[in-house]
Amino acid sequence: MNVALELRGLSKSFYKKQSSAGFFRSELVEHRAVDNVSICVPERKIVGLVGESGSGKSTVGLMAMRLLEPTSGDIVLNGTDISKLSPKELKPHRAQMQIIFQDSYSSLNPMMTLWEIVAEPFVIHKMHDANTRRNKAKELLDIVGLGAAFANRYPHELSGGQRQRVSIARALALKPKVLIADEPTSALDVSVKAQVINLLHDLQEEMGLSILFISHELSVVRSLVDEIVVMHRGRVVEQAQTEQIFQNAQHPYTKSLLDSIPVLNPHNRRRRTFVSANELTANKPRLPKAQFVLANNPNLAQVEDHHFVDASPLEGATS
Repeated sequence: MNVALELRGLSKSFYKKQSSAGFFRSELVEHRAVDNVSICVPERKIVGLVGESGSGKSTVGLMAMRLLEPTSGDIVLNGTDISKLSPKELKPHRAQMQIIFQDSYSSLNPMMTLWEIVAEPFVIHKMHDANTRRNKAKELLDIVGLGAAFANRYPHELSGGQRQRVSIARALALKPKVLIADEPTSALDVSVKAQVINLLHDLQEEMGLSILFISHELSVVRSLVDEIVVMHRGRVVEQAQTEQIFQNAQHPYTKSLLDSIPVLNPHNRRRRTFVSANELTANKPRLPKAQFVLANNPNLAQVEDHHFVDASPLEGATS
């Protein structure tokens, strides 16, 4: 199976000054937001990256795009390591990978019409004349379900779901092979959320996209993704195919995420698993006969086919 995007051992540390012994003394203290995260996104597949707010998942997405520089690790896009390319060398690869941000309103220029927003990548990469850019932008607005009639509107005239469709249209302008979707539905209500999920699923099938879908809701990703990677406090704690996570979750943090999913029928409600921070950081989960360690992440042990769990305690990684 060919890999579209591979993140190898990505880590990100931030440093802040903290007072130490002596009135005028301070020292730099490391805050490790992401700790040795490895993720593969196969061609024409969708991988879900899930975790609570502050788990480091959005930081991973920004590093994958090189919008945030990793402290260590490699980013391999369609077989090319882009992690150390200069901005000039990186520019041709930008067309192959695009991002959809969580806050569609702040990511769209309020002074530009929708067709201008969607055509902006053509301007940056010096593609097409003005008339062709306008026509292609209208075609993209059609593809995402808005239609050419929206071309001359402004972002403030749209609903949240419509603005997110514009963001998706702009991300598709350069015909990328990889999309990073960073919580694209978190600010939407339930019905609109489902529409955006269905749109992404249809586009993925029609255009052969590979997508890293970042979310804090397991219920959102279940119908969309092929594989789920669970992050907690900057580290990957479980990784498996979607139904394996829902049917046979092993890590206590993953189980707590599953327990938090609301259900309509009380009889289908899971028994709540309350896990303290001390338990997550100090205790190893009880795993059924782990077979071997995943090569690109030495903390993950295999418990069944395509199912890996972190069997080591977290050592202060915070995010």
